[in-house]
Amino acid sequence: MNTQQKLSTPVKDHMITLMGYVIEVMDNEANLDKNTQIEMVFESLFKVFASFQATFNVGNKNLTLYNS
Repeated sequence: MNTQQKLSTPVKDHMITLMGYVIEVMDNEANLDKNTQIEMVFESLFKVFASFQATFNVGNKNLTLYNS
């Protein structure tokens, strides 16, 4: 299965396709955790979205100025 976004495909349509794949996997009783699903999305998008991925990753870290 190739989930790489095609040049002519809008992000919205690509996401709908990916959602269909995730539903198919869940219908087959496989379990994809949230992080795996997010990683699948990021890996399938064009490299132009790399900054979006970096922002998402930083936003989901528990950052502190010191170690406790």
